[in-house]
Amino acid sequence: MKNLAIVGIIIVAIVVIGSILYFLNTKTGVSNILTSTVTTANTNSTNNTVSQSNVTTTANNSTTGNNNNTSLADCLSATSTVSIPNGNFQTGTYQSWNTTGLGFGSGPANITEYNSKSYYYNSPWSNYNGQYFATTYTGGLVLSPGNLTSSTFQVTEPYLNFRIVSPQNNLLYVEILENNTPMIVKQFNSYGTSGAPSGAFENVTIPLTSLLCKNVNIRVVSGVVYTPATKYDVIAVGDFSLSKLPVGSSGTTIS
Repeated sequence: MKNLAIVGIIIVAIVVIGSILYFLNTKTGVSNILTSTVTTANTNSTNNTVSQSNVTTTANNSTTGNNNNTSLADCLSATSTVSIPNGNFQTGTYQSWNTTGLGFGSGPANITEYNSKSYYYNSPWSNYNGQYFATTYTGGLVLSPGNLTSSTFQVTEPYLNFRIVSPQNNLLYVEILENNTPMIVKQFNSYGTSGAPSGAFENVTIPLTSLLCKNVNIRVVSGVVYTPATKYDVIAVGDFSLSKLPVGSSGTTIS
């Protein structure tokens, strides 16, 4: 009987120990499962965040790319020529233009009136397309400095074409301004090598390819003050328009 009691105690002890080990293993397994689930959830959350971040970044890059790849074609005109506001002074006024100084007077010249009075040293104004043009010539001997500046317009064609009368004089020139800063400065000589005064307008061009799609102004400048030596040094301009093709001389660039 004593041996049976000992055997019973041993069996009970084995059962108790086995139960404890089973319980511990089960708890560890649950813990592992929970840990695995949490880890998986965290991983999925991280992946979702990264994925969302990538989508956002892609969207942002796409937007940025569109801005950086803006084509010049977005602003270029579909027509061969584009008029600038009051580019040939057809209103008979300096509407859409501003003047400073006295050089260009209070308004443009009427070509019919000027020719009827044999203005411009008995040389008729010619080769002009229109009735009015801007000039520092007033029919007398008084020459005063002054500027004539257009309103702002967008460069939608590669060339600015216009007509001009001007001798060789570094105080007479045409500027293209961006944000009131001269970007292109051109001087023209329509008198030829003789330097004799002539009222014949010359077709000229200023290339604007470096300013395509930008907003600019034209400024015609006369710094001439009358003296017997400068009495023929007048400037006259008109017929301003933008074009896909040049029409004449591009003048001389001056600083």
